[in-house]
Amino acid sequence: MMKVALALPLATLLLAGCVTTGEPAATTSAITAEGAATVQRLQPLAEANDVEAQYQLGLLYDEGHGVPIDDVEAVRWYRLAAEQGDPRAQNNLGTMYGLGEGVPQDPAEAARWQRLSAAQGVPDAQLNLGVKYLVGRGVPEDQAEGARLIRLAARQGHSLAQFTLGRMHALGKGVAQDHAAALRWYRLAAGQGHAGAQFNLAVMYVKGIGTPQDQEEAVHWFGEAAAQGDDEARYKLGSMVLKGAGAEQDPALAFALFTLAAGAAEEDTRELAIRARDRLGPSLTPLERTRAEALVREAAKGGPGR
Repeated sequence: MMKVALALPLATLLLAGCVTTGEPAATTSAITAEGAATVQRLQPLAEANDVEAQYQLGLLYDEGHGVPIDDVEAVRWYRLAAEQGDPRAQNNLGTMYGLGEGVPQDPAEAARWQRLSAAQGVPDAQLNLGVKYLVGRGVPEDQAEGARLIRLAARQGHSLAQFTLGRMHALGKGVAQDHAAALRWYRLAAGQGHAGAQFNLAVMYVKGIGTPQDQEEAVHWFGEAAAQGDDEARYKLGSMVLKGAGAEQDPALAFALFTLAAGAAEEDTRELAIRARDRLGPSLTPLERTRAEALVREAAKGGPGR
């Protein structure tokens, strides 16, 4: 089978993990003015019991969209909307209780509100409540119920639920161990850009777990995770590129990946990347070193990875 040439695509991946997307941020004063105007518009509607306005006000104060974050105000407006049956507000209010933000921490109250939301089909709530059942937080531990709820969210296309269900199948927690099922759920989550699923999917292809070994697929998925700034994926990808496993051998590209991964927050990954970089460095030709350094400089121009 032909190996994949990665030189140009991988250089693109290196940069992709280091830039942000979307419109340039407005100035603080402009955001504040816009936020104040939005609050002024929503406030009378919310006070008149408009459930959508109550939910939107809660969200503004919860996430600080144009206004200072105010957990107490967020809880107040979420509660009013939740009491009218808004499932989004019910889930978010449950989250506030779970974290102890704006209210005393109360896992049982968190579960109560998220159960109401989950019953209305909100995938975030199904996942949140499902995890609570898995660990017995605010509810009696019930692995089967946890798996059922998480599967409901996953079937609605919730990428984190898909990743979680993949992990459960891989580990045999709450469900029968089934590597083929783990692979299937990881692939669905990975296709939606979930970096953890992309990494785990790559590992399964490297090791041939639940699927025949496929180095090219592994390179592809490590590359996708690396593009999101996953330093362990950068290290793994660098190792494969250095060996020519699933991709054309490219020491310069490997050196660039090791250099980026050497900034990892996780100590084991950082130390592995530093050792690999320092071991490879002396063997690079002047041309390879120049190219590797250029790749790293280009990546650095975009600022820190995600």
